[in-house]
Amino acid sequence: MGHQVTLRVVVFAEDVLGTTLARDLCDRVVIERGPAWLADVWRSELRDSQRVWSGMAPTEPWTTWTSTKEIARQRHVFTHGLGMKGYSLVAYRAAHLAASLEPAPDLVVFCIDTQGDDTHRQQVVDGLQNARVEGLPFALAVAHQESEAWVVAGFVAENDAEKHTLGELQKEHGFAPTLEPHRLTPNRVTNPHDAKRVCRSLFPGGTRSERAERCWRETSLAALERNGARTGLPEYLADITRLVLPLLGAR
Repeated sequence: MGHQVTLRVVVFAEDVLGTTLARDLCDRVVIERGPAWLADVWRSELRDSQRVWSGMAPTEPWTTWTSTKEIARQRHVFTHGLGMKGYSLVAYRAAHLAASLEPAPDLVVFCIDTQGDDTHRQQVVDGLQNARVEGLPFALAVAHQESEAWVVAGFVAENDAEKHTLGELQKEHGFAPTLEPHRLTPNRVTNPHDAKRVCRSLFPGGTRSERAERCWRETSLAALERNGARTGLPEYLADITRLVLPLLGAR
């Protein structure tokens, strides 16, 4: 075949859900939007040997945003980012940290939740532009308002009980959470639109349950993009299509 299909991804994230969503959706883009020969490899037991997702250290599943300052100090990487703050600064710092790795990763993925502040994505973009790291691709898994919104976007009721639950949620909220998941709010348990509260209703086993995982692993990418149109999900899939497929030899 003659194609290099090894992919090393370094991910900066807030939690396991964001990391898992980014990885699994990346796999789906490779399988469903790449050429047949690549899809065959990615569907097989070979996949885990073809792509590795980790944090700055190969033994960690991701690197937390809050740890970047200390890691930069330990690695003697200059990342002051004068005049920057918030996500601009942490993205600037993370970009320089990723660039300091030898060998360099093939891709860097930034997983964050906007927490209702839709300027966070632009802050990350600004930080990357200021970092001026050449030759290192960055994909932005920026979930608005929370990564749970990406899970809810993929929910399709499978039986009468789930249809009833979804109907009750729609009456309670005044909108369909699965069609407008960007309206679900972050980390406000007193808010009736809290995303985690909705997930507890839809997924009694939690967002790491098999039922929840089917939402992003099996619902069509087109439906995820449509339902999650304002959650940042389509932009991430576009990043993966644009960046990863060429890295793996797809034309």
